Amino acid sequence: SACTSQLIAWCKANNDAHIKLFSDSVKDAKEQGRKKKQSGTPKETYYSQLANAIFSNDEDPEVWLLFQTKPGALIK
Repeated sequence: SACTSQLIAWCKANNDAHIKLFSDSVKDAKEQGRKKKQSGTPKETYYSQLANAIFSNDEDPEVWLLFQTKPGALIK
């Protein structure tokens, strides 16, 4: 779907945020030979950026309108 494509594109373009949101455990970092990602940026900021990437141009007018009027409804 278009939403899935937008999600994948955002994750590829924002690798650090992607790791922070979806998988960064100490175990994962150790297995991948790197340090765990730590950021002063709250996850909510990343969720907001991700929602914007997915829903700001949604083809469904109802979803688009919901995101424009109540973006928090589509975050988390």
